[in-house]
Amino acid sequence: MANGPRPALRVLQAIADTDPSESNLQAVALHRALVELGVEMRTLALAPGTRPGLEAAVPTIAPGRRTIAARSAWRAESRWADVLVLHGARTATWATAPARGEHAGLPVVLALWDAREWPQRVGRAERRLLDAATAVVVPDVATRSALSRRRGAPPDLAPRVVAPRASESSVMEPATDDRGPVDARAWSELLSTVTAAADVR
Repeated sequence: MANGPRPALRVLQAIADTDPSESNLQAVALHRALVELGVEMRTLALAPGTRPGLEAAVPTIAPGRRTIAARSAWRAESRWADVLVLHGARTATWATAPARGEHAGLPVVLALWDAREWPQRVGRAERRLLDAATAVVVPDVATRSALSRRRGAPPDLAPRVVAPRASESSVMEPATDDRGPVDARAWSELLSTVTAAADVR
């Protein structure tokens, strides 16, 4: 019997809030670009923003990003997805950090667009997400180096951090430009690769 068409990849993205920050704008741009490639996308804000920006484009799931409501809503939404993408260091909270054994096999991609967002010392929630992340996407090699040097960062983090302008070749090397358009095809390949590796299909 011939195999049917492959189902569309389901990607759930989180942004910290609806403010028009660089990380949030990148997430919205990626959402739109991947939809054009046939990827099923959902992008959610963990909390409302403090400035006008993306509130009309991105639903908010809780009153605060570190609340029980945010955690409950994020866990419920995650059941739909094949892969989770968290944009910006401020999404690394107790609400999104997987508990031990939670989301077993569900790949997590952490996209860090601005190294200045990441604390000098990696806390418990950040450490759990860095441990769980299949890939950590950064805009350049300098950001990758800075993240790897953070106190409390996992010792095995470096091989999972990918930068678009890294010299080495990697299937997980999405070519993004922090001042230009998102490379949707590279991102699609990355997300498909990490999903297949996790065998969640």
